[in-house]
Order: sequence, then C-alpha cells, then structure tokens
Amino acid sequence: MMQYIDDFSFFLKGGGDNMKSREEQIMDIITENGFVTVRYLCEALHYSTATINRDLNKLQQQKRIVRRNGGAELIQRRSVPFVFRTEKNKAIKKRLSEEASHLIEDGQMIYVNSSTTLQYLAPYLTPLKNLKVVTNNLNLASYLSNENLTVFCLGGEIVEKPYVTGGPQAAWDAANYRYDTMFFCTHAATESGIILGPKNNSLYRTVLQYAKKVVFVIDSSKIENKNGHVVCDFSQVDVVISDYVFRDEVKAQYPHTQFIEVSP
Repeated sequence: MMQYIDDFSFFLKGGGDNMKSREEQIMDIITENGFVTVRYLCEALHYSTATINRDLNKLQQQKRIVRRNGGAELIQRRSVPFVFRTEKNKAIKKRLSEEASHLIEDGQMIYVNSSTTLQYLAPYLTPLKNLKVVTNNLNLASYLSNENLTVFCLGGEIVEKPYVTGGPQAAWDAANYRYDTMFFCTHAATESGIILGPKNNSLYRTVLQYAKKVVFVIDSSKIENKNGHVVCDFSQVDVVISDYVFRDEVKAQYPHTQFIEVSP
C-alpha cells in the first residue's frame, strides 16, 4: 500500500485551510489548458455536472470565460496560436522547459505530454540530431514536424482543445513505443510528493511503464492544489524540476529522485 493514501483521502474530503474556491480552481485549469470540457472539470474537481455548469455560467456572466461545445475557454485566448500564446506564468514555464531540455540527448526517443508548460520545450528540441518525439499534443507535433525531427502523434479521441488526444486509444498507441525519457506536467501536485491528474490517467500510467527515465515538471502555482486523482508519487519519478523548493524531509522520503530547483 502506498504511503500517501491517507493523506490523499484527507484531500478528497476537503481538508486544509488554504483551499482555493471552486471557481478559482476551474479558472486555473482553464488557464492551463485553454479549453476544457465539462466532463474533464467534473473528473478533475469531483463535482457534479450541475455544479460545474452553474460555476461556468457564473464565470461567463463575469466575462472571464466563454462557453461552447460542451466546455469553456478563456475569452482572451481565442484565435491565439497554442505554441506561441501568452498564458499564465509563461516566464517560469519557459525556464522550467529550458532546464528540462538539458536532460535530452541526440538520438533519443522521448515522450512529451500536452501541458502548456512543456510546449516551451519545442525550440530546445529542434537543434538535436536524430531525435524522436512522441506526443499527444497535436499542436506541438505540427510545430516540430517542420524541423529535422521524427514526430509520432498518439491517436485517440480529441479530449480537450487545443487538439489534445487521449482516452484508451492514445494509451494503447503509447504502449507501442519504448521511451528513453518521459517528460510530463500535470495540473497539480502536493508538497509531500503526490502527483495528481484527471480521473482518466491511463495514458500517464502507460508511458510511465515504458519509460527508462521519468521527468516531472511543475511550477509552484500548482503545488498544494489538492484536487484530482493520483497519477503516481515522486518515488516513480527520476527527476522533479520546479521553482518550488521542497522541504528536506520530503526529499528524504524519495532518495532515488533528483530535485532540480529553478529560480524564477
């Protein structure tokens, strides 16, 4: 039994005094992804469809989002190219991706997930030779396909915009590759080293199984979000890259995990 289960049960019950309001949690997720479905928000935040719809209607009345196609997106982000758009915490996300790029070598096969943080890996990948990139981010794949790289797109359902694939088919496709390194970022992690994601995290788990090395990248704004389903903990990660400074006692719990701290 993994040691974090008791702590996670506490999170699901809503423990803690520093919990963000539900509306702000929704805004954080929409800001991170650009567009999300109601279903995705229900799974990530553990609320009913009716509750999420009420919150989205309120946010739309406040002119913070626009509702469409069974989901919602930020008004100011419409028609802005995914790879180059300005979004929350852009500067630190670029720094984190730059640090992550130092772990990539010529000739490797890597997996890069669909987070907006890791989109900033793109310019650091293009100078490498014989690099193979597997991703479920169709925008990133399109950008990299114009360079001297081999790019593989995972199939499956378009689960959220901008053009991210997921579901059982994507996980099945991911199992056909053997990765030198997996790079991934999720919408939340706890200070104690629990990585949280959406309810359907089979894609994460599949790539974790077939990757020789696992690199988790996360900015400090996502620490202690406490909402989501367990993907894994830091014991299954080789490297954690963040601008958040984890306590020494937390690092001691994961002696085989390297922590790289990035200055803002």
